[in-house]
Amino acid sequence: FTTVSAPVEAGLRLLQLTPAQAFLPSDGREMAVPAWRINAAIASAVMERFNGPRVIDYEHQTLHKEANGKPAPAAGWIKGLRWIEGQGLFAIADLTDKARAAIDAKEYLYVSPVFLFHPQTGEVLDIRMAALTNDPGIRGMQALSAMQAAATAKFSPAPSISSTPSEEPMNPTLKAL
Repeated sequence: FTTVSAPVEAGLRLLQLTPAQAFLPSDGREMAVPAWRINAAIASAVMERFNGPRVIDYEHQTLHKEANGKPAPAAGWIKGLRWIEGQGLFAIADLTDKARAAIDAKEYLYVSPVFLFHPQTGEVLDIRMAALTNDPGIRGMQALSAMQAAATAKFSPAPSISSTPSEEPMNPTLKAL
């Protein structure tokens, strides 16, 4: 599986939804699988099934609005998905002005996804939505502030499988992160 990653369209941002490979919850919840899993092949299937846009809200309020009666305004919309080898699955997000300002002011530091996974293997099957939060439910998430410099950068293509190893070029900003 090889992806050629173009720069993110102007006005859109990349937001990490999952780390690469196996990952665990950060809140100590019981799991029926040893870990959730995603890699390039799994991500490819998730991206093929994606039929956005999907909502990005604040603190998962969309999931709680019926119980607490509070509004669930959108912080933005997931327009597409992108796999970045070694880093994980990312949302190509169209954020509201209010959400961009909150991120830039460091009022929100992380994104927390809501996803479906296979009950026996833990493989990610679908991204349902995401939320801006300060307490992500997944270990190993990148802070939004760390992604700002790379938000409009060109990312290197994922390495292809070949018989001769070669070093792939990497964007200097991404490498510095």
